[in-house]
Amino acid sequence: MNKVYPALLFLAIACLSAAQSQAGQKLRVFFIGNSYTYYNDMPKMVADIAASMGDTLIYESHTPGGWKLQDHWAPPQDPCVQKVKTASWDYVVLQEQSQMPAFGQLGPSHPTYIYAGQFTKLIRDSAKCTSAMFYMTWGYKDGDPNNCPSPQYFCTYEGMDSVIRARYMELADSFDAVVSPAGAVRRYIRANHPSIELYQSDGSHPTVEGSYAVACAFYTALFKKDPTAVTFNSTIPATDAANIRAAAKKVVYDSFAYWGLGVYDLAAAYDHSNMGLQVTFTNKSSLKAQTYSWDFGDGTASTTKDPVHVFPANNIYTVTLTAYDANGCSRATTKQVNLIPDGIREVEQAPFTITPNPASEYITILSNQQPARFNIRITNAIGQTLYEAHANGGTNKVDLSAFSNGVYYIALYNEGGVLHYDKFIKQ
Repeated sequence: MNKVYPALLFLAIACLSAAQSQAGQKLRVFFIGNSYTYYNDMPKMVADIAASMGDTLIYESHTPGGWKLQDHWAPPQDPCVQKVKTASWDYVVLQEQSQMPAFGQLGPSHPTYIYAGQFTKLIRDSAKCTSAMFYMTWGYKDGDPNNCPSPQYFCTYEGMDSVIRARYMELADSFDAVVSPAGAVRRYIRANHPSIELYQSDGSHPTVEGSYAVACAFYTALFKKDPTAVTFNSTIPATDAANIRAAAKKVVYDSFAYWGLGVYDLAAAYDHSNMGLQVTFTNKSSLKAQTYSWDFGDGTASTTKDPVHVFPANNIYTVTLTAYDANGCSRATTKQVNLIPDGIREVEQAPFTITPNPASEYITILSNQQPARFNIRITNAIGQTLYEAHANGGTNKVDLSAFSNGVYYIALYNEGGVLHYDKFIKQ
């Protein structure tokens, strides 16, 4: 009888719980903006946040200091415009100069409105699967004295911030686009965690904490995931980072429809529950999704929206959902579904020992109970199989020279199911 041991099972479930929160999405994003984007390398922060969740952000930026959308557009041969035309992006992020949306009335003659319209049209004409996302910025820390009292709302943070928020929402509504509500996340933090300093001494540009709040808003808006599961803190104290992530959850994750997220862009997501080997999948993809394709990781597939699937054995399966919109554009998400049962009998000695951990050149797998033959499978955090081989009882070595530094999961199994599940670190 194959045995899994309680301590090891607890470790396996803990590892799998982390892996299940990592959907392994990959997005390509082009950021168009200025210093509010390049301060603290905010796009890289988003990429680091994504990596901590098993996701990948491939990005480029065009962010000269102080530029307006108009500057990015003119002349038409500007490399920013050409980059939108020639590259295949999932999202193009549009950030206006910090004060510009708040001047005057936003309408067809306003420069922000004109060039936001030009860019969103260019994005749609260049690639039907690319979404425009507006970067909602924020009011200055104490308002903008250079433009106060005309208009009056520039005199305070609250007044300036409220107008900027309203203008970005108007742009999104006018051009059927989505919003990354970074300014709204920062406002929540100001109100609820005033000890977290979001501004540089100029009262405008973001501190590391301020950029991290922006990055959490962007990660949540782009990947449609709960940011409280993020483990990347940047250089911020853990408590402050956790409070910032909780703010992003409250403002963004809990209010997708309010910001147009899932209405004007596409996302794949699902939950699942099981009774033994029967798993019920609940599709939570965005409203724009029309059709679906499931790969259950056991050689079978389905196009049902909310399938119920019976798996062949107690094992760990990598399940991918791909959602398609009416144009045939797609987004995919991947999770590991753990069907190893918990009712297990304890013995004194674990069946396998894996050393060293962390490892650099190789790991050694020692079979303490000498099973005749078993299999080795090593996967990364998003469930991709990187190594698979047959093994005999006794001692087996696995060369790690081709592995990048990071966390990996190892499953030892035979025809009867999983014998041992663990993780190790390559460094």
